[in-house]
Amino acid sequence: MQLDDRKTIILQAIIRNYLETGEPVGSRTISKYTDLNLSSATIRNEMADLEEMGYIIQPHTSAGRIPSDTGYRFYVDQLMTERDSEHEEKQALIQRVDKMEVLLKQVANALANIAVTVQKQIAISNDLILFICSPVTAPKYSRNFAEQDRHRKRFCNVVIHL
Repeated sequence: MQLDDRKTIILQAIIRNYLETGEPVGSRTISKYTDLNLSSATIRNEMADLEEMGYIIQPHTSAGRIPSDTGYRFYVDQLMTERDSEHEEKQALIQRVDKMEVLLKQVANALANIAVTVQKQIAISNDLILFICSPVTAPKYSRNFAEQDRHRKRFCNVVIHL
């Protein structure tokens, strides 16, 4: 008999709960622990199938179930592999974000170089002192710059809103 998705989720819940508590896990605990929306009776039937397949054992009558060696092996081989693939996806996403950050820095540098070139061309062609800055620094720097050079040339302030 093959493990379907429902049995896999129930087995995973049993193993995780058992690892957390050290106590045998009952069907009522599983019904609260998972999002399967199954009755305790349905979960008991699935647990009986898992027991027949050798994935879980019942230490004594009326006790919950605990994972067997076969259940642990399945957990390590199958379910832990899913975690590894999630980790790989996370790493790939981090690499994409890092690449995007590098690209944004390159674009910012290119825009800064364009702004400097435009500033020089406007200043040369109009005999101006041209000061380009962000809206945050514009009032402070343009006032100081204007006071220092107001007698030498005309002053022009360009504020770039990004």
